[in-house]
Amino acid sequence: MNTVTKRQTLWYFGVYGSNSTPIAVKYVANENGFLPEGSHLPTPPPIPAQIIRALEWNAAHPEPNTQ
Repeated sequence: MNTVTKRQTLWYFGVYGSNSTPIAVKYVANENGFLPEGSHLPTPPPIPAQIIRALEWNAAHPEPNTQ
């Protein structure tokens, strides 16, 4: 299936893996890039709490503009 809009393409396809397991892939390609979805695709690990706190602190305390 392929649906095309002005700035976006949607695709869905399925194949069988080496052990005959069905693999389905859906993706969107638009101004945000190529965004695939599928249960077989790896996902990034969660962001550690320390990093989230540091990012929040940095956002709340911007460096003064020295220019």
